[in-house]
Amino acid sequence: MYRLRLEGVAGLRAYRDEMWTEALTAFAAAEQDGDDDE
Repeated sequence: MYRLRLEGVAGLRAYRDEMWTEALTAFAAAEQDGDDDE
């Protein structure tokens, strides 16, 4: 049970890191696009 949980945590961490990188990239792109509005 504990081993399964550790594998799940590792999978969630990898998934979170992937989503975080994607979000940061999208945010950076949106910020560059929005520079003219300010």
